[in-house]
Amino acid sequence: MISRIDFDKRPFSPGETRPIAIEGSAPIGVRVSCFIFKPPPPDYKPCDACGVLNLNSGEVAQIRADRRTFAEKGGELHLEIIDADGDGREIRVKVAAFEAENVSQLAEMSEREDA
Repeated sequence: MISRIDFDKRPFSPGETRPIAIEGSAPIGVRVSCFIFKPPPPDYKPCDACGVLNLNSGEVAQIRADRRTFAEKGGELHLEIIDADGDGREIRVKVAAFEAENVSQLAEMSEREDA
């Protein structure tokens, strides 16, 4: 049974990473899914930050709002948490979009990284 979830649920900025720790019956699965706003409703957009984390009770992992995925439109991170007993929780956290001038700077940074 999940007894505690330590996670900051305030909105993320694109590229931000935060720790999550869960106390419960191990193993604990955390499915991370990214949804972007284009216009509503949010649309699923798999990226490098999406996937499943398998944790032990109390283990700390990092949750990331992928910079390229969320920079232009913003969106939500959906975390589906299920422990070994089948106890589950869902967390949805908003991800803010960058301001217009920051989006063009991000595109330049991405082009340099890809070169």
